[in-house]
Amino acid sequence: MLTGRRAKGASLVELLIGITVLALLLSYATTTAREYIQNTHIRTAAESIVSGMQYAKSEALKRNAQVRFQLVNDLTGGCNLASNGESWVVSLDDPTGNCAAALSETVAPRILERRAAAEGSANADVVASSTPAAGGNNSMLIYNGLGRLALSNTNRFDRLRISNPSGGSCLPSGTMRCLDIVVTAGGDGRICDPSITVTTDSRYC
Repeated sequence: MLTGRRAKGASLVELLIGITVLALLLSYATTTAREYIQNTHIRTAAESIVSGMQYAKSEALKRNAQVRFQLVNDLTGGCNLASNGESWVVSLDDPTGNCAAALSETVAPRILERRAAAEGSANADVVASSTPAAGGNNSMLIYNGLGRLALSNTNRFDRLRISNPSGGSCLPSGTMRCLDIVVTAGGDGRICDPSITVTTDSRYC
């Protein structure tokens, strides 16, 4: 005589528990991935700015002439120098109002290189400062033919803070790993982490 077999499988309660656990894991993974992407915007912006500074310095040495690294609000024909500019231009002349000009070593404003904020760091926020205050708008560095910073530049900055308001507040109160760029006496840019408090840490500002 045949007897019926009891069906094996998950109960409704077990399925609901499994779905809840999976949803929690997916939520955590999504949040972590979002934070990683937003932090990447900060890192990309910082590395781009330091790269632009290095390029301006090397061009000044190569040409034995003054070369400017400028923060600008955008790369349009109506651009302005700005201490919170998220795009940058390397040029031989003042690019104000002409950042959209073709790259050229002979035609004013003789733009050598530039980068738009939208290129990998659209959400990054840049704020420049100078201590002591230089008296200008903290928007540029001018390198002389020796690759040093021009002392006559009243619009210079010596520190940049890169943050990402779209991703939240900076550590330690928030989740964004904001970065600073400190301009050294030689005109180089050093990326550091303002949330680090241990002075022996290489990331300390």
